[in-house]
Amino acid sequence: MSCCDQEIQTFVNASTVSIPYTSSMLSLYGSRPTVNVYYQTNTGYEAAGVFTRVELQGNPINTIFIDNGGPATGFVKIS
Repeated sequence: MSCCDQEIQTFVNASTVSIPYTSSMLSLYGSRPTVNVYYQTNTGYEAAGVFTRVELQGNPINTIFIDNGGPATGFVKIS
């Protein structure tokens, strides 16, 4: 994995986000990817806080599940 490998998934007005974790993602990011969630605000984007739940589901991982705690717009960065 290089320093700059990442994938961005956007979401709009979504309470939950489910991202299939493909075999190509597994080869790029491994079995424990770093998942960061950012929400759109009036001034740009803000990192998710304690009310956001991120789950790596399956063994091996087959889904990244995010519960935004209510409708939200933003993006997920996987690396």
